[in-house]
Amino acid sequence: MEGGVWSGATAIPNAAADEIVSLAALPGSGAVLAWRSSDSILHTAVYDPGEVPPWSEPTGLSAITIVGPPAVASGALGARAELMFVDSTYIVQSSRLVDGAWTAPAFTGTSGERIAIATGP
Repeated sequence: MEGGVWSGATAIPNAAADEIVSLAALPGSGAVLAWRSSDSILHTAVYDPGEVPPWSEPTGLSAITIVGPPAVASGALGARAELMFVDSTYIVQSSRLVDGAWTAPAFTGTSGERIAIATGP
């Protein structure tokens, strides 16, 4: 979306999911998408309307197996985006998109199967 108008559909290379995905607008412009692929691997992509191709997978996260859909939100405190997911040991982890890369996953101190995340206006 740019200027309040949706663009045409754009394919995201190598993206496939059998369940819900998480999408959040980024500050300024663009968006971030997170999903769990059919082999339970966490994936993210960032949409930047000025780039070719406009969707790219940021660096910083290796192949992480997750047990449920991840959640993303617009960033806070200097990050472009916030990401939360439940790893294969059922521990909730978080990562932040800073300077085009995800930070190393951090333990959030809880366990579970489903998560949600939001940032304030």
